[in-house]
Amino acid sequence: MKLSKLNAAIEGLFPPIWAEDWDYSGLIAGDPWADIERIMLALDPLPEVIKEAAEKGIHLLITHHPPDLNPPRRLVRGDSVGGAVYDCISKGIALYSLHTPLDVSEVSPSFAMARLLDMENTAVLEPTDGGNLLKLTVYVPVDHLDCVSEAIYSAGAGHIGKYSHCSFRVEGEGTFKPGEGTNPFSGRRGEISREKESRLETILPREKLPAVLKAMLREHPYEEVAYDIYPLENAPGRIGYGAVGNLRIPMTLLQLAQQLKGITPASGIAVCGPDSARISKVAVVGGSGGDFIDIAKSVKADVLITGEAGYHKLRKAQNLALPVILLGHFASEWIGLPLLKSYLEKRLWDRPGEGTIDIAQAEHGPVWMT
Repeated sequence: MKLSKLNAAIEGLFPPIWAEDWDYSGLIAGDPWADIERIMLALDPLPEVIKEAAEKGIHLLITHHPPDLNPPRRLVRGDSVGGAVYDCISKGIALYSLHTPLDVSEVSPSFAMARLLDMENTAVLEPTDGGNLLKLTVYVPVDHLDCVSEAIYSAGAGHIGKYSHCSFRVEGEGTFKPGEGTNPFSGRRGEISREKESRLETILPREKLPAVLKAMLREHPYEEVAYDIYPLENAPGRIGYGAVGNLRIPMTLLQLAQQLKGITPASGIAVCGPDSARISKVAVVGGSGGDFIDIAKSVKADVLITGEAGYHKLRKAQNLALPVILLGHFASEWIGLPLLKSYLEKRLWDRPGEGTIDIAQAEHGPVWMT
């Protein structure tokens, strides 16, 4: 598959509109016309990861983090910021960073941790999709309603939570008068026409609008289609940071920490809170989660599991009587790579066997403990 097509597929799964304004994510280096068959996943584009990728004949390296949060000003071998990009280009490896679009997705490290803990009733901890929804209203001849509605559903509209094909429909009468140079589907030029039409309303994410409009216009029989697009302020919690849910079997804080030590690559686990605290509802934030202490407390979580948090953040958690478990930044996000691998394998390739996806083995956390 060409890199340009693969890039479009990745952006369809993790839309750039989900990225924070400060983020440096997306396709960082690569030839759009290059053929991609082998992909490797990693947390960071480290020299040892790029070396492993080159040795294994990898065509595209997809990382969670970019080389740096700021685009490099120069591409020089060995440079702390631009060196990774230089190495990828020199070895013919394309580089893509998912970063914050991955962090707010349904396959984020936070949701990967929730799966590892077999949590139930899991939801987004802090939704970020307020203002991201649109309402589409289109007027369709009654006998074309089914084909037009099915086209826009297939393109990504009509989803509310776990429900699909959501719409509202009402019949009425549409009027129009075709002018010179028109080729009307019905009626005659210069004469007012009255047609039995349906008003079709549905909802869609903003990033799906181009595909939905293209599908709608393709199936709609009219030469000029009458439709309206309305911005919505709903925050449905479809995307966002962190995850919150319930343990199937409540346990103490100490028991939870010991379980995490066994299922994550954490070199050591730090715990803030009484070891006998009873834990049932859990909030999880991969990476740096100190800023989510208030949110975790507001949803009545019994503990916040994250990668790292500053000293004063932990003192705040103490004052709020909210236990915190720190896995280390690397461990709290690396556990998301197997879930990401499975997710991409099912959605990127056009046919089975077209390509492979591996996880880097040379990558390790930057911190070790005695």
